[in-house]
Order: sequence, then C-alpha cells, then structure tokens
Amino acid sequence: MTRCIGLVVPSSNTTAEIEFRQQVPEGTSIHAGRMALESVTVDELDAMSSDAARAAELLGHAAVDAVFVSCTNYRSMAAIERLEADLGVPVITSNGATLWDVCRVAGLEVDGPGAVFDLEG
Repeated sequence: MTRCIGLVVPSSNTTAEIEFRQQVPEGTSIHAGRMALESVTVDELDAMSSDAARAAELLGHAAVDAVFVSCTNYRSMAAIERLEADLGVPVITSNGATLWDVCRVAGLEVDGPGAVFDLEG
C-alpha cells in the first residue's frame, strides 16, 4: 500500500522536497505544495499563513495520509487544529515536531495543538 505525505514548503525553499524524497520509506509518495515567501518580512509572513492553508487544502485533493509544513517562520500553532479538522489528517509543522521531539527526548510532557502532541513518546 502506497502511503502519501503532503509537504508544504515556502516558495523559496530548494531543499525540503529533495531531502524528504531521499528519506521516506520505499512505497511512500511525496506530494508538494508551495506557500509564497520570497523574503522574511512581517507582511510576507502574514500572507504566507493563508497560502499555507490553501496549499494544504489542495494537497488534501491527493488523499494524503498526513501533511508536513516545513518552515520555522510559519506561525503554525494557531492553525494546526483548523487544518487538521479541514483535511481530516494529521498536520505536523517544523516547530511543533521539534518541540514535541525535544520534550520527548528530555522526558518532559508537553501539550500542544494537533495530532503530534497526542502521540506517546
């Protein structure tokens, strides 16, 4: 059974798709979407949030099993639960995954938005 991961990256990103495709298990497909970000400014970061939601929505058309938003500049914590509800699949972000994993490694419990924080370490 082929598993499908949706990947949302900034339009200026040139590495995430390559790295994901190199690292996922055989039989896993990566479907990528883009959110506009040419330079890191307050206005572009605000606009990127709506682009991220739209890119994730379009990835939902590909029946992905989960979505990963790869961008540490994305203000994701407020958007995760809404995206998961809209898509019906887990949505993981760079910041959320990093926070969850560092707390898991340190033996700390952390509560945050989204499916990743419901996982047992």
